[in-house]
Amino acid sequence: TDVEAHNLYLRGRQFLHLRTLESIRQARKLFQQAVRMDPGYALAYSGLSDSIQLLATNHSMITAAQAEAESRPLLDRAIALDPEAAEVWASVGLMEMIANNPEAAEPALEKAVRLNPSYAAGYLWLASVRSGPPINDDEGALELYRKVLEIDPLSRVAQNNIAAILMDQGRTEEAAKLRRDAIDTFERLGAELDLKRTQKS
Repeated sequence: TDVEAHNLYLRGRQFLHLRTLESIRQARKLFQQAVRMDPGYALAYSGLSDSIQLLATNHSMITAAQAEAESRPLLDRAIALDPEAAEVWASVGLMEMIANNPEAAEPALEKAVRLNPSYAAGYLWLASVRSGPPINDDEGALELYRKVLEIDPLSRVAQNNIAAILMDQGRTEEAAKLRRDAIDTFERLGAELDLKRTQKS
C-alpha cells in the first residue's frame, strides 16, 4: 500500500467520524484521492463507499438507491482486492442496511467483527441492523453499542442510540445517567488530550 494513500485514508476516516455534511464531503474527497493514488488499496474503496452511504442516510444528499448504485462496484472491487478486510465487509453491511436489505447486512457485519473484533464501526452498524425490523432485538443492540463504547468511548452515535433505546423502553433514569456519563467522558478525555498537547509543546 502506498504510504501517502494510507495517510489520506486515515484522514478521511477522521473526517467521516465527525458525521457533519462538510466533514463527510471532505472525507469523500480524501478517499477519492487515495483511490487515484493507489488503485489497489482496498480500504480506500471502503472509505469512499462509507462516505457515499453517510451522505444518503445522515444528510439525504442522495437517495439510498443512488448510494447503492455508486457503492456496489466500489465494494466489489474492494472485496476482489482484499476479501479478508473487516472494513470492507462492514462497508458492505452498511450499504445493505441503508438499501433496506437487513438479511444481507447482518451476515456481512457479523463477518466484519469476526475478522477484526476491534473494529468499532462493525459493531455500531450491526447494532443498528439488530435494533431494526425484522429483528427488533433492542437488548442485543444495546450490548453491541456498549461494545462500541469499549473500543471508542467518544462515539456519539453509540451514546445517542443507547439513550434512544432506553427512552423507548421507559428507562429514563438510565438514559439520563448515560448522558451524564458521556459528558464526563468527553470532558475527561478532552482534558487528557489538552495535557498531552501541552507536554509536547
